[in-house]
Amino acid sequence: MAAQPDLDAEKIVKARTMNEFNQAYAVKVFGYDSAEQLNISGSSVHYLKDIKVPTLFINALNDPICDKSTIPYEEIANNPYLLLACTKYGGHLAYFEGLGLKPWLPKQLAQFAQAMIEW
Repeated sequence: MAAQPDLDAEKIVKARTMNEFNQAYAVKVFGYDSAEQLNISGSSVHYLKDIKVPTLFINALNDPICDKSTIPYEEIANNPYLLLACTKYGGHLAYFEGLGLKPWLPKQLAQFAQAMIEW
């Protein structure tokens, strides 16, 4: 960790996205040059090319934790075993459908698993 980082409490409190928070806090505390560098160093993107089993990635474009700018579109597109499904809404692990808050994600995962069994 960086010794006595110069933190701006106002920027930390006003952060509205993970990237803003990381830039105001984590970058300084952990000694990174930028939020992008921090995201890359902790990302699994480096391993995507090595995946050799069908894998489904689901990401909501309004996810406050995994911002759409961090989705590795090119890396996923370059591996025939990977499939990316992006939804407009869903937040972070909060996939529901209808007004009754019926879970949406389990059905999608079951359909993918069934498709892989039949493949």
